[in-house]
Parts: sequence; C-alpha cells; structure tokens
Amino acid sequence: MKKNDVLDRLHRVTCPTWVGCGRYDDIAPALNGQAIIDRIPDATLLDEDGGHLFLAQDPAAWPHLAAFRAA
Repeated sequence: MKKNDVLDRLHRVTCPTWVGCGRYDDIAPALNGQAIIDRIPDATLLDEDGGHLFLAQDPAAWPHLAAFRAA
C-alpha cells in the first residue's frame, strides 16, 4: 500500500490555513499539526482541549475556528 505523504509539497499552499488538533489526540498527535504548520507559510495552529474529535469534545474550539474564518 502506498502512503500519502505530502509534507514536501505543503510549502505550495498559499491560502490562509487553520490547522486544528486536540491536545489529547492519540491518533493524530499535536506534533503532526506542528509539522504541518512548519511547512505552510503563515499557517495557524490551534491546539484545543480534547482528543481526535476535539471539535465535538471542546465547545471552545468552535469560536476559535469561527474567528479564523472571519479574519
């Protein structure tokens, strides 16, 4: 099975990018989010309370996403 690894192409992303992650996510750890924003110019990382489903687990995450979209 071929892996889908696009880290070496993320520098091409030119639109505003919000990367959200859950601090307690054992499936996709916050270090993955950091690796993504390190490669996307002007990307924003918001680590929220919760796990893999942090948008469902942490109601405070929604206003952060809404503020990013409004900016």
